[in-house]
Amino acid sequence: MYHSLLVQQTLRNPMIDNENLERFRVLLDHSSEIILLSDPYDFGKIVDANQKALEVLGYSRKELLSMKVADIEVEFPISTKEDWSRHVRDLKDLDTPLILEGVQRKKNGTTFPVEVSATIVRFSGKEYTLGVARDITERKKIEQGGIVAIIMLS
Repeated sequence: MYHSLLVQQTLRNPMIDNENLERFRVLLDHSSEIILLSDPYDFGKIVDANQKALEVLGYSRKELLSMKVADIEVEFPISTKEDWSRHVRDLKDLDTPLILEGVQRKKNGTTFPVEVSATIVRFSGKEYTLGVARDITERKKIEQGGIVAIIMLS
């Protein structure tokens, strides 16, 4: 969630020059979380991604930028443009990023659970959908282990 707030504040700042944008890009590319920027008015077409997204998902930048969010988000309950429009409206109505769990698919077909922070950001007069995803595989294993332990104790 911290990354999402950092991105929001940076993209909203009209005083950012090219040097600061480059510095910001370096910060994003060294993030431990997957960061995707998509077009809210083109059914979630991905317009930018950080290096971690490329590494974890296994796509080249060119491949990823030809995809939509729904192409990698397996459990995304949005299958139509109307659903996507409703999702964007809901994000706009929120004062803070929407936090939800999902499952993302890698290029090799494997999937992994994620916690996603989603929000609308504005930059140079345009709106974008910002998604910051954290791999929660280990957390899910721990949770599952706790459930199994409780059942065994019952």
